[in-house]
Amino acid sequence: MVNKDGNIDFDLLTAYILDECSSDEKRVVEDWINLSPENLAEFELCKKTLSLDYNIDQADESGKQLFNVDKAWKSVNRQIELPLPMAEINRNANIKVLGKNKSFVWIGIAASFMLICSLLIYFYTNLNPEEIKYAFDEGTNEIILPDSSKAVLQHQSAIMYNAHYNKNNRIVSLKGKAYFDVLENDELPFEINTQHGKITVLGTAFTIEELDNALIVEVERGTVRLESKLSGEAVSSVLNANEKGQLSFVDNQIDKTQLSSVNHMYWANNKLTYRRAKLAYVFDELAGVFEKQINYDPDAIANCRLSAVFMNQNFDVILQGISISLSFEYEIENDTISIISSGCTSY
Repeated sequence: MVNKDGNIDFDLLTAYILDECSSDEKRVVEDWINLSPENLAEFELCKKTLSLDYNIDQADESGKQLFNVDKAWKSVNRQIELPLPMAEINRNANIKVLGKNKSFVWIGIAASFMLICSLLIYFYTNLNPEEIKYAFDEGTNEIILPDSSKAVLQHQSAIMYNAHYNKNNRIVSLKGKAYFDVLENDELPFEINTQHGKITVLGTAFTIEELDNALIVEVERGTVRLESKLSGEAVSSVLNANEKGQLSFVDNQIDKTQLSSVNHMYWANNKLTYRRAKLAYVFDELAGVFEKQINYDPDAIANCRLSAVFMNQNFDVILQGISISLSFEYEIENDTISIISSGCTSY
């Protein structure tokens, strides 16, 4: 029958599959099967296993095919030797014993079936690839997760999640540095585990980087919770948009500061935003983001300010747009840009 742990008796399950149980017993098995998807999956696996167990080796003199119980048993565990008799299977799969006691054969079949099912369930659970992993040595790589959230990984970074992601969890593991743009799902919070910390979100965009001595989280929008996984006192902090949290592995403390800009996330989101930003600051930031050298006269552009949003645009297009907006010229030689400006009279 079904024990207190919800597991069904394998003898009863075998009898059900072979159509050799009473109507009450059938009802018990069917109620157990309908109890959960896991029970249904286990039943289907055992049903398939049992059908594979019937190794048809040869035909007798009457032309009927024979079932080698002994071979089926030994194929599972060659260390166990049980002298089982031969049995004959008719078209309705009713077992008839040739010469020996039927109950002895039934015990052998049930034991063989139970062991095979247990082994296959174990191997299915433990050998079936439960983890999906992406690892990159070079470049910046974008991954769309099963819930349509986006992860952008820098070089020498890796992300891994369970095969049940977006079914009963949204948990990922990260090594290195990545940007996440997470879709909101109140029922399945998004969790990121690193070696020393955990980040929990609903819907937001942020970057994570785990260094040798610290875990850094920077939030572009939304809210995240940063938690320490280090031993000792529990430490956590809630980070909002344009905030940075740094978990120190040395003293297990989280330092929270305000971000002046999130434009350094351009490598991941291809977005630059400026609100009345001084042009000198813009040039310095662009030089860092795009690895260029931008030469300019600070005094000439002291009164110049820029308000603009650049999405998915390369450096040449961005520079051209700024030059038109603020009326300056420039010269390019390899990766060096020289700004020629007479200044801004208004902004």
